[in-house]
Amino acid sequence: MKLLHEKEVDMAVAFIPILPELLPYCSYGPILGFTDISVILKRPRVSAVGSGLLAPFSTPVWICILISLIIYGPVIFYFTSYRSRLFGGIKQDTFTLYGSIWFSYGALLKQGTAYAPINNSTRLVFATWFLFITIITSFYTANLTAFLTLSEFTLRIKSVEDIVNTGTYWTAQKQHIVDYALKAGHAGTLEELKYSLKYDYGQFVDVPWETKAQEIEKIARTDQVFITEMNLIDTIIHKDYMMRTHMNIIEKRRCTLVMVPQQLYRQNRAFAYQPKSPVQEKIDQQLLHLIETGIIMHMESIPLPIVRYCPLDLQSKERQLSNDDLSLTYKVIATGYAIAIFVYVIEMIQRWTNYGFCSCFEEACPCCQNRTIIVPQERPRIPTAPAAPFTIAIPKDPVRKSSNNPDIARKEVFNGRDYWMITQQDGFKRLVPIRSPSAMLFQYTS
Repeated sequence: MKLLHEKEVDMAVAFIPILPELLPYCSYGPILGFTDISVILKRPRVSAVGSGLLAPFSTPVWICILISLIIYGPVIFYFTSYRSRLFGGIKQDTFTLYGSIWFSYGALLKQGTAYAPINNSTRLVFATWFLFITIITSFYTANLTAFLTLSEFTLRIKSVEDIVNTGTYWTAQKQHIVDYALKAGHAGTLEELKYSLKYDYGQFVDVPWETKAQEIEKIARTDQVFITEMNLIDTIIHKDYMMRTHMNIIEKRRCTLVMVPQQLYRQNRAFAYQPKSPVQEKIDQQLLHLIETGIIMHMESIPLPIVRYCPLDLQSKERQLSNDDLSLTYKVIATGYAIAIFVYVIEMIQRWTNYGFCSCFEEACPCCQNRTIIVPQERPRIPTAPAAPFTIAIPKDPVRKSSNNPDIARKEVFNGRDYWMITQQDGFKRLVPIRSPSAMLFQYTS
């Protein structure tokens, strides 16, 4: 641009950004294309929306559920207590505070309850909580399944506002598009970077042209992000992917870098001429033909990879649960055991404080003599009638009787089985199986 201003050259044949502050010193031709600015960073292991047990709901939803769980137990207790007092202190549907809290917690985990309210108003209170739990658990189960199988991978950075609000450290090339845009005051969406630059959350570095790709990749693999052209980012990711492919690294570990798909800033580009150049009109006509036919866009895409390597969503069909997904489960178990151990220690300290540190339980021990020993009272036993002894009467041989008196016992066949038809003394007839084990069940005696 200095050569144009000093009229040492007639035209600058390059994709030069169109900057308003340079309009007094040169003349731009038709827009040949755009320079899209985005961010390259190290691919995170998990999606920005989270994974595991907390992913289905947002933070405000979890807070509301927790508040409902804490409040509803005391609400049930005070409601039933007030109703009992209002109706003259009746004992129906009166629950303790701890019981009400345990009910709300157990219902949330679908453990059921031993409470059976009698009054309709109390039933409606219980039914409301059950309906709330049913809706919450249904949505949670459905969303958890969707997040583990169908959810798309998202980044924590989608715009310049995310870079500033999350306190992310960023780097950009000195004396390049981002630097010029911020200094000129027409950066558009990039203006918010001045705020993070003021508090040392951003920096501009000199990047040699020969090692530009290597330097950008080195910075992107740290916790920082690098702001540069999207075409350059595609080239860097493609080279890194091919290098890892040649090293026979498994497929899911080849994509270590990722680009934010949304453009953060767009800069128009064109050729530049001397002010009032006599050749600009004729050259611009030819350039317009090249633009309309798409030749310039095609020539610009030749050095770029044909397909985009390592996109944001890798479309991996294999989804196995990892420890990151179950990390909250481990934390819940560890926290529960830690609280239980803490409460146990408090109980033991309380016991030692009340009864002393001696645990010998000897009558001669001075510290054990004043100890109050609570003897559990036995429940009164309800007298029961003595059970009748179990007796087995062996039937007499009906065969011998049938030989003497055929009117008492005779052999009959029913449904393909042999029975003795016995005529008892009262005239009632019975069927007794011939097999002795079955006959024992009848306890037949004449």
